[in-house]
Amino acid sequence: MSRHSKSSGVYTRFIRSSRTRSGLERVDFTARWYSPAVIQFLEPHEVHVWVVSTDIATEEYRNCRAILSIDERARADRFAFELDRTRFVASHGQLRMKLGEYCDTRPENLQFGAGTHGKPYLADPVTPLQFNLSHSGSLAVIAVTHGSPCGVDIEIERSKINTDAIAGRFFCVSENAWLRSLPAPKGRHGFFRLWAVKEAILKAAGKGLSQPLSSIDTTKLMLGTSASISFPDSGSRSRAFWVKELNVEGGYTGAVALETVAVDSPRVQLFR
Repeated sequence: MSRHSKSSGVYTRFIRSSRTRSGLERVDFTARWYSPAVIQFLEPHEVHVWVVSTDIATEEYRNCRAILSIDERARADRFAFELDRTRFVASHGQLRMKLGEYCDTRPENLQFGAGTHGKPYLADPVTPLQFNLSHSGSLAVIAVTHGSPCGVDIEIERSKINTDAIAGRFFCVSENAWLRSLPAPKGRHGFFRLWAVKEAILKAAGKGLSQPLSSIDTTKLMLGTSASISFPDSGSRSRAFWVKELNVEGGYTGAVALETVAVDSPRVQLFR
């Protein structure tokens, strides 16, 4: 279920998440989404999630490349295939455009830093905004919050990979048991759902793949007995992350994670 609202000429859609048969809450991108004319104010305990296409026309490519940093252009140029270069430029260019609007700063003037494990953050302008980017296939997903560390992941469901072998290597025992419990036709889809959820959590924690995927157990999330997960970070400190799946479109799975100490679930606003 969902409802529309109009505020200051900006259309948004607020989500009341439905619970899937496997339990974990999911929000749906597949219905019609309004694209706001301007960025709406971002409240604390709220996450904005944008889905953008990375298959762009030549003029859009030039516009995106023009606002990238020298380092970002060099990273793009290291790709061997033109399609990969285009999609990198498209995703990182559109990230700059979105963040520039939130910060009221020209996108080419944004300066990024990197955390201990490589997670990027906005170094200039100094802002409480937190963000994360993921791209796969022809789509990218951008998550933005007001001060809360966040992570997002999108995966195109590739058919030519051995999901059983990868799950055995990177998933914990109970997660593999959950996968085996799924009906055969849903097993591959379940694998990509689980991968996206784990990636989103580790990216929100700022760990990326520096922390083994098998070190966190997301079984309760996938079963729907919990909407959040906690695990030790360093010493006796424990960090809690709220997680939600994103039903982006056919052939893709996604998830967003947000570090939170609040009891209530964060509000999600979705844009295309």
